[in-house]
Amino acid sequence: MAESDSDASAADVWGVELSLGSMIESPTGEPLDRDGFFEWLWEQHGGDGLAGIDEGAISTSEAAALGLTQSALLIDAAAAPADRDWVGSLESAAVTCWFLGESAAETAAAQLRGLAGCRVLSVRRQPRVAPDDWKRAFGPIEVPGFGRILPAWEPGTASTSADGTMIFIDPGAGFGTGLHDTTQLCLKGLAERMQNSRPIDRLLDFGSGSGILGIAAALLGARAVLSVEIDPLVHAAIRANAERNGVAEQVTVLRNTPVDTAGYDIVVANIVAPVLLDHAEDLCSRVRGPAADAAGGCLMLSGILTGEIDKVVDRFSSLLRSRLGESAVIRTTSGAWHCIRFEPASSPARPAAESDWLVYLLQCRDGSLYTGITNDLPKRLEAHAAGKASRYTRSRLPVTLVYVEPQPTKSLALRREAAIKSLPRADKLQLAARV
Repeated sequence: MAESDSDASAADVWGVELSLGSMIESPTGEPLDRDGFFEWLWEQHGGDGLAGIDEGAISTSEAAALGLTQSALLIDAAAAPADRDWVGSLESAAVTCWFLGESAAETAAAQLRGLAGCRVLSVRRQPRVAPDDWKRAFGPIEVPGFGRILPAWEPGTASTSADGTMIFIDPGAGFGTGLHDTTQLCLKGLAERMQNSRPIDRLLDFGSGSGILGIAAALLGARAVLSVEIDPLVHAAIRANAERNGVAEQVTVLRNTPVDTAGYDIVVANIVAPVLLDHAEDLCSRVRGPAADAAGGCLMLSGILTGEIDKVVDRFSSLLRSRLGESAVIRTTSGAWHCIRFEPASSPARPAAESDWLVYLLQCRDGSLYTGITNDLPKRLEAHAAGKASRYTRSRLPVTLVYVEPQPTKSLALRREAAIKSLPRADKLQLAARV
């Protein structure tokens, strides 16, 4: 005997699970495509307890296997393309119609049984979830080299200290919750760049999504951040995230990059390679040129897959060369994703007292790495080669210089040396791409 609606928990809903072909015949014999069938369902049962229709879903890996997309690794630059309908292209789809009571679900199931192109699989009871139940899936995210990302509803105050940066982001607001490899690569890159450079006056976050990168930059000390996001639906969320982190006054949100002759100290764009290439000239034109007392700005790009690296590097290096001169290219990798940073190849001359100290990285004969500081690199390398500079390198000769980085003072050089020593070997090797 069926359980009455009054006996069921008020928190339950009932699902009628269907398997639908590409065409379904209505009770009157009219052929309907799936979208037309859904409209018919709402007309028939919208006033009789139908609460929603789950039209089914397909993962990017499934779509790639079926030839619906070229790669299972896919990020949309903003909203998904309006003409993308992977589920609609399937020969059959698993669909669930949700009803507020058992009798309404059973009535609908009885009407649908026997329709050509429609198969009723089951009628099942489902406890209704609490409105905030989805929040349980989001917790703190640790990003080595940057700090910690917490959901916006967690208590606490955003901050930056010697232990790292703590930032609060609403995970439902645009791309950039902090979980994706590309976001974490950019956060680590920003932290490294901003902790070892002069103060950042202006930063451009192009394609900002949730605003996480621009907000992180503001917490790291950027005085003014422009977050450019083509999707206006997330603008309010970016502003709310900036407010939650106490940097609303530093962060400006716009749909398009304004005409501006003044360049930016850092331009960051975490999108996808095809979009980066489409906007290459504009992005490069936004990077600040060199001045008498400062090197040029930095361009940081992410959302790049292994097969796309060479094309991106060649295109942006060429544009930056014609505008700013040669650039050093720093690459970092996480999983299948890459972040590319274009830095000035050389800095303008500074007083000797400020430019003496260098942090350097040596690769020894056995593949191990040695980090040190010096204010006379040729002499120090000569001492290493002679086995007189370090007991460690003495037993591992010969050694090769793979990385060097200027620091304005000895104290900063010591701090940078300690930071590099604490990096995993893979991250140290990534630094070697700079030389």
